[in-house]
Order: sequence, then structure tokens, then C-alpha cells
Amino acid sequence: MKCDDFISTIEKTYPKIQWSNVQNSINETIRKALTVASEQQAPCGASPNVQSRAIYGVDIMLQHEDNDVIKPTLLEINFMPDTTRACQYYPDFADTVFDTLFLDEVDPVKVTPI
Repeated sequence: MKCDDFISTIEKTYPKIQWSNVQNSINETIRKALTVASEQQAPCGASPNVQSRAIYGVDIMLQHEDNDVIKPTLLEINFMPDTTRACQYYPDFADTVFDTLFLDEVDPVKVTPI
């Protein structure tokens, strides 16, 4: 299921929920995890390196609570995730990743700053 279809389904199923709020909560969860992971130097943490480029996969479970709130739970973060499905659903995915990581050309429509 593509992202837009998923969002549409969530908003139809739970009319009181605005996806933008859920997305903001997901982004904040990812931001916090990356911040904590980079607080210490290697090998305990991820050290900054201006030459380093990477793509990570983030697995998140969404939990619907009684008060019509959907909260994200971070399950895991993977280095070099399988991007097969992303490339199938979004044919320009690999180009967007390359442009973002190596050319510093960030398309604000396709890339969300964390």
C-alpha cells in the first residue's frame, strides 16, 4: 500500500485523527532516537563524520489509543534497509536518495527533514 493510500485509509477509519499530527509524532520519535544514538562517541554511539552517508530503515508500530490518538512506537532502526518495495512504489526513490545524500539537493516534496 502506498503512503497516500495508507493515510487516506487511516483518516477514513478514524475521522477525528489528522495524519499530520501522527506524522509529526513519528518524526519526533525518530529525531529523539537519532539524538540519543549520537550523544556518545563511537563505539557506544554514532560519531559525526562529514564524509559519512547512510540510509536507515525505521520500523514503527502505530498504536491507537482510546482518546483517538495514534502513537508511534519505535521497534528498530536498520542500517542499509531493503529498499525494493520503495523502489517499486516510487520509481524515483533511488534518485531522490542519491540526490539528497550525495548532491545535497533536497526535494522538500519528497524528503521530510527530521
